Amino acid sequence: LRTAPAPSFSHASLIFLPPGVAFGACVRGSQTAAAMGTRAVTVFGTLGVLLAAWAYLSFYDSDNLLGLSPEVRSVVEALPSYSLIVFGCYALVTIGSELFSYRDCDDAAAELREEIKEIKADLKSKNFKF
Repeated sequence: LRTAPAPSFSHASLIFLPPGVAFGACVRGSQTAAAMGTRAVTVFGTLGVLLAAWAYLSFYDSDNLLGLSPEVRSVVEALPSYSLIVFGCYALVTIGSELFSYRDCDDAAAELREEIKEIKADLKSKNFKF
């Protein structure tokens, strides 16, 4: 007996995915949930290392063991603010570019219209009034 292959993501994760990814309509790439998880681990790991380096330079290197100049130390202390500003700009650009290049899913829209017609016909046959 052959069994169907297990899905690459759980049904609980569908609520966190955009509708196009969750239902397979207009998917840009073939990125699975496992690949998204790997990317998240990489991003959060990198952020953790950068945060640890910043914390060391800001709080624990009070004896200036690395020999940083006062100008460099002031930049290091301001890195979280700069990072937040850069992340905000990145988010705005990403959202703007996605809105600008939004693709319509004509096939999915036509299929949905057909399903609505079928449902209306079924409800009319059951004496439902619109």
